[in-house]
Amino acid sequence: HSKFKELDDDGSQSLDREEFSEFAFEVLGTDKRGARHLFDEIDVSNNDQVSFAEFDNWLQGSGLIDKIINKDNDNKENEEETQENEQDDDENKEETNEEPQEETNDEEAPEEE
Repeated sequence: HSKFKELDDDGSQSLDREEFSEFAFEVLGTDKRGARHLFDEIDVSNNDQVSFAEFDNWLQGSGLIDKIINKDNDNKENEEETQENEQDDDENKEETNEEPQEETNDEEAPEEE
């Protein structure tokens, strides 16, 4: 449900060719021709719209639901990793911006005679 809603930019509760093509490029890695072919295959009612039922039936039948879930999880993991790296970078910057401590020499200087 949430992936379909995410793709449905205009909130029409169906996907037009442009909305579906964006999904096909990003998630499935298809080109324009492949996206057109898939859209025509999924749009069983031939009304130039992919309804949720058509989309869901296609996903269930194609086994792509696992790919989509894994891709979403990979994206979330990458986002979290990026945020962690940015936090580490910020912490490292803070550490290097601290005033350097003066080094003390524990050895006594030799006395001059």
